Amino acid sequence: MEYKTFLKNNLGHILGVSLLGILTSLAMVYAGYSLSFFYTAYEYAGDKTKALFYAFLIELGIWLAAMGIGYTTSLAKAKIQQKLKNKLRSIVSSKMASLDYIQFVGRDSGHYVSWLTNDVDQIYS
Repeated sequence: MEYKTFLKNNLGHILGVSLLGILTSLAMVYAGYSLSFFYTAYEYAGDKTKALFYAFLIELGIWLAAMGIGYTTSLAKAKIQQKLKNKLRSIVSSKMASLDYIQFVGRDSGHYVSWLTNDVDQIYS
């Protein structure tokens, strides 16, 4: 039950990272599409050098913005993953702390390490 309330409490962060992922994809698609600006600049009837220079600046701005959004998304994703995994480890630790002495020493210490590492990663994924 703690897991469900935990996910409900962090739903806003999870949705925010999801929306950033969608925004990153859209920005990259638009950046790819914007390469057609070079063709338009090349076909320009006036000063082609000036048109190509402006197209280059526009392209550079679009690609830098797309990469910036992608970088921000990866940072936000890493931060929320860290927060979620730490909370899961906290929940598992509290479960371990609630065991009485006989139950606790009845298991090998490797079992508890596995709970905090492998099991948390499996629950997270």
